[in-house]
Order: sequence, then C-alpha cells, then structure tokens
Amino acid sequence: MDMPNESRLDEALAESFPASDPVAIGHYERVGLPVRSVRAASGFSLRTRKFIGTFATVGFLIVYTLLAMAVGGQWIVGRGLLVELPFYITAGLLWLPVVMAIIRWMSRPD
Repeated sequence: MDMPNESRLDEALAESFPASDPVAIGHYERVGLPVRSVRAASGFSLRTRKFIGTFATVGFLIVYTLLAMAVGGQWIVGRGLLVELPFYITAGLLWLPVVMAIIRWMSRPD
C-alpha cells in the first residue's frame, strides 16, 4: 500500500537531513577537542558578531578616510600626477584587507 505524500516527504527529509548530523544540530568537532556548540567556541552568536562588525567597519572606515584625507591633503595634493595617482590607488585599496577580515569574522557559521 502506498504511503501518504506527507509521510514520504517526512521520510525523505529524515534521510537527507538526519537529526544526528552535527551541523544540523549546531555542533561540530575540532581535532583534539570535545564536541561543543559553535557559540561556546566563538564566544558570540552570528547576530552579535554582525552587530559588532557593522559598527567596527563603519568606525574603521570613518577613521581611515579622515587619516587618508589628512595625509593626502598635507603631503600629496599638488605634487603632480606621478605622486598623486599612486597615492589614490593605494589609499583606495588599503582599507580592503581590514574590512575583509572583519566581514570574515562576522560571517563565521553560528
């Protein structure tokens, strides 16, 4: 006799996503460490990391842009294209590794 569609769906989901799967229940195993929740290992939930990371990113960018403007205005502007262009390219890209590290920390799995 055929199973009702809902029972087949429940069975398929149970096979695809077993409840004992460490990822499904929020646990994982590190080499040499006991299995524990990700929140205990990282210290912050994903939501908290995103909240902190957003303010850290905005704060860093404000400080960075002010410093770049001060340096550029004091020592770079008016020195010619051969000095200004490399400065603008470098200053325009130098913030990326810091913000990428913050975003990588923010988006770690919960």
